Amino acid sequence: MDRRASPQVSLIVATVERVAHVDALLASLSRQTWRDFDVVIVDQNDDNRLAPIVARYADLLDITRIRSPRGLSKSRNAGLAVARGAIIAFPDDDCRYRPETLARVAGFFATQPDARGLTCRAVAAAGERAPARFARRAHWLTRRTVWLGGMSCVIFLKAPLCAELGPFDEHLGLGASSPWIAAEESDYLARAVGMGARIRYEPDIVVEHPGPSGVLSSAYASRGAAYGRAFGYVMKRHDADRLQVFALVLRACAGAVLGALRGRMDLTRYHCAVARGRWRGWREGPCSARAAKTPVLAGALVAEASTPEAVP
Repeated sequence: MDRRASPQVSLIVATVERVAHVDALLASLSRQTWRDFDVVIVDQNDDNRLAPIVARYADLLDITRIRSPRGLSKSRNAGLAVARGAIIAFPDDDCRYRPETLARVAGFFATQPDARGLTCRAVAAAGERAPARFARRAHWLTRRTVWLGGMSCVIFLKAPLCAELGPFDEHLGLGASSPWIAAEESDYLARAVGMGARIRYEPDIVVEHPGPSGVLSSAYASRGAAYGRAFGYVMKRHDADRLQVFALVLRACAGAVLGALRGRMDLTRYHCAVARGRWRGWREGPCSARAAKTPVLAGALVAEASTPEAVP
């Protein structure tokens, strides 16, 4: 596909150790009813496993593939450095866009010229738990509502806002060399709202994202604790209201109680882990925040066109 100098939307997809999920995401993007977008694949793999996938969609999508060291925030910063769109999005490598998703996003920005960002709702497949809880009503994000304002795959921000915000904090997110292996998007949104950016939450626009099904493992509970810890830390960093932090901890505790009442001790274990993680992160925040205040950009990268590559 011929490359546009400046597509309306750039989709930055940071990925590592996944092939089938990336294939499914690109397939969903190839079915979009609105086509003024490009895809930046930020490849953290040590091998060339994604080359055949990128080649398969080269005639259907405007794709650029670049390399990045491992780390979710590092990879997104690498994508930001080469993104050409007027609007920037950060789809997870295992999410899928419905055919009308980008058309609805474009329609929102066309009718809300003063908006600098949009967040939407993530939904799971039938039989899976939703990846996160979202509000039912549309609203403009505030310092209080930003904490439940959206996960990475449902965030769309105007490029000038991203330029003002600067890079994602590389001390946060999967692959970071700190305990804070999540909540990098919450930090990014909180920084934007703190600057006064008008960002709208629209629950009627959705992105599909897999969620857990069946009995939740102890490993999943451990991940919930780690994610909760990062989330609590980020809330502390941004001086979130103490009562709001307590409310989110208590909500997780309520989930644990409901799990026990249903005889689902796996849910009880998971929600208890999340509650402990959020509270721990909040308590640790002041000391750790001073050590991780300055986001840094990822290192130099090599862009690769979306043409077939030989697999070594």
